[in-house]
Amino acid sequence: MLGVILEADATEGDVETQVVLPLLTRSEFLGIDVSDIKSKEFLAAFDIGKGAKAKKGYVPDFCVYCLSIPVVAIEVKAPSVDVGGAWEEASLYAHAVNKRYTTKRTPAKSFLQRTGSTTLLATGITRNRAILER
Repeated sequence: MLGVILEADATEGDVETQVVLPLLTRSEFLGIDVSDIKSKEFLAAFDIGKGAKAKKGYVPDFCVYCLSIPVVAIEVKAPSVDVGGAWEEASLYAHAVNKRYTTKRTPAKSFLQRTGSTTLLATGITRNRAILER
């Protein structure tokens, strides 16, 4: 797909710069304009989760906007990190974003998660996972 082979000790930053950003922005893939992608430094933080799993001030690694509305939350982890936790974080963030809108409008209907050699794209903020690459 991208032709990128990450080392076993690759960091989250390596995955972001060598895999996720090219996947989002290159015309042969998703071709999203860079101005429509916001990194965590420019995103609103939300408290997500409940009980022992609650996180204060969580922000995903990237969020894709369409007409100034967030439509995709992206959580990136290093190849050595379990996919499950990242999936839950991105899903909870998307739910938090959607709470800011009326009940008939839920803009964050998809989220993308890249962990190691697995890319997951969720549509409709459910547990239905579509594996794009393995």
